[in-house]
Amino acid sequence: MIALLPLLGGVLLARLIAQRGIVIGIELALYALAAAVLITTAPNHNHSHGAGVLMSAALAALCVLAVVLGSLWRGRTPRALSQPGRSGKSDVHGPAVPGTGLGTECDDLRHEFLQIPRDQ
Repeated sequence: MIALLPLLGGVLLARLIAQRGIVIGIELALYALAAAVLITTAPNHNHSHGAGVLMSAALAALCVLAVVLGSLWRGRTPRALSQPGRSGKSDVHGPAVPGTGLGTECDDLRHEFLQIPRDQ
């Protein structure tokens, strides 16, 4: 049952918190807790400590998958784009081209990721 904690926690944390560093830090703490409990209680369930280590290794891969699924569930919302840390700016600016609805932040991201010089 303790193995469900990092799995459900990873999905919900990634869904609700847009800052990746915080999500990964909390997920690692939840995984460490679950792995310690799995390894130490394995003999109580007629298994060796090695079996607990193997289950913990499988749980690590599932924790990564849980965070990825939570991030996909969150998607790219306008609120997530306007948070500090996503593009170095704290707010979405006005339309770059009137009538398009695209802000200058989208233009900045395009230049940053495609490495397009600013004069083009």
